[in-house]
Amino acid sequence: MRTAAEYRQYAQECVASARSATSDAVRTQFLELAKLWLAAATQLELRKGDGVTNREWTNPPKIHRIAHDQIR
Repeated sequence: MRTAAEYRQYAQECVASARSATSDAVRTQFLELAKLWLAAATQLELRKGDGVTNREWTNPPKIHRIAHDQIR
């Protein structure tokens, strides 16, 4: 299961990668990925009332799986 903390960690990794990027285009892509991960973490935490715990989410949206694959 994925947790909001994991998503926030992925966002931090994206920011770190953005800092070391050698081009503005790559830097921008990493920062956009970081935004997606932070949005996913926030969405996960807000889903508590939908029968999903506030820290676990077993089926993240496709865009977040793609983003995860791109930073690994």
